[in-house]
Amino acid sequence: MSNPQYGFIARVRESLTVGNLIALAVAVALTVYAVIDAAADFYGDRIWGNGMLIGPALVVAFSTIQLVWKGTDAVLQQWQARVFGLNLIATVACSLAFAITYPFITVQYGKGGFQYWLGEGWATIVFPSLLGFGFALLAALVGFVFIVIPFLAIATPRRLAKANMLDPNPKFEAQNGRAGLAMALLLILVFLVPTLIVAFDGVAETIGWVLIPVGIAAVIFIAATQRTDRKRRAAAGVSSLPDAIADARDERAK
Repeated sequence: MSNPQYGFIARVRESLTVGNLIALAVAVALTVYAVIDAAADFYGDRIWGNGMLIGPALVVAFSTIQLVWKGTDAVLQQWQARVFGLNLIATVACSLAFAITYPFITVQYGKGGFQYWLGEGWATIVFPSLLGFGFALLAALVGFVFIVIPFLAIATPRRLAKANMLDPNPKFEAQNGRAGLAMALLLILVFLVPTLIVAFDGVAETIGWVLIPVGIAAVIFIAATQRTDRKRRAAAGVSSLPDAIADARDERAK
């Protein structure tokens, strides 16, 4: 199952582990509870109504972190199956839970008047569903960049090197490991720097600007250090350094 060509549908089925199914059941239960609580919370005074939006995110975030101990060499393909396939399953399940619960709640509390959480018509179901899917995408991205990739770079660099299609030659293992650490740092900076600059002022914004040269240095270090498996990348249609540049760099390293 470490073959990157292993089918997407098969990987989605593979993601339906006991742990992920339990997380899905918790997400559905949370959605039902959130609808029930929201119906009585006319003015949005409580936080539980937000549970209608975060069910899929809980499932996908857990399944992403699960890759730390259950992932294979094709960790990126496994993650993609969770981000899109498992996310869709969780979104549909939570949406159905919402749609089934909602009519009973409207009968109990009635319609009309101001209602902070619940409206009327299909938009009441569709809007939370779309938000739930989107929040799950964000949760998966954060988990992968800030948890999974750093863990692989530190604890299992060989696995990260295989996932990134780097040269398996033992003589390149150490430098590919260092390149993996630099890549983990770079991915974090890609998301952290814009957040610090755009969302914050003062010291946090200054730190964001200061970290830009760090990111540039990481890119240069990765290009100069890592040794890719050019044949494997070419077979997979993944770009690498042009052969002439890579050959010149390797020649200088001798």
